[in-house]
Amino acid sequence: MGQLLSLKDPNSIEFALPCPHWKDLDAPIVLEAIELTFGKVLLFHGKTEHDPMGVLSVLLASMCHHSSWMLGVCQKYPGHPFSRIPLLSSLFFKNW
Repeated sequence: MGQLLSLKDPNSIEFALPCPHWKDLDAPIVLEAIELTFGKVLLFHGKTEHDPMGVLSVLLASMCHHSSWMLGVCQKYPGHPFSRIPLLSSLFFKNW
């Protein structure tokens, strides 16, 4: 459904590719990046019956997958909201 909603051509080879995701969600670097990026969400909703960790991990993987484009937008438009994303401005991400 996500592939259709993102307007991908169902006849293309790329249509069958899954969205970016982590092989090991429990890897320390992934957990640290999730905390850095979504710490406030986890503070209020982590380890509850509606724990968003699964969704946040997919969002983080997509952000990392598209990070070069996002960083390019930040360079071209210094005041863009992307520049306020902690992960993109951290030394952690630049050394990843």
